[in-house]
Amino acid sequence: MYNERGRMRALLGLVDGNPGLILYDERDQARAKLLVLATGLAALSLHDERGKGQVLLDLDKKGASLALRDKGDKVRAVLGMAADGRPALGLFDEKGKVIWKAPPTEP
Repeated sequence: MYNERGRMRALLGLVDGNPGLILYDERDQARAKLLVLATGLAALSLHDERGKGQVLLDLDKKGASLALRDKGDKVRAVLGMAADGRPALGLFDEKGKVIWKAPPTEP
């Protein structure tokens, strides 16, 4: 879909062979993507002004997860739930090192 000035604002179709929807801002930067991959993974990503995915939500037969990235594109927080209902939460420093997680690792 194009706006009144002929600029693409939304794309509904195949993205690398997978059905998807991409929404663009006024600067032609992709800001939101919704895709369903051939593997069955459904994914929603929200992108910053640079087009970098900062919020990633996905769901497949293994479970669901929400990942948050910092401006350096490092994953800093992940909330997930396995298909059997086991939840997990992890927080990471700027180098990717775990700084907190639940449930804690068993000794």
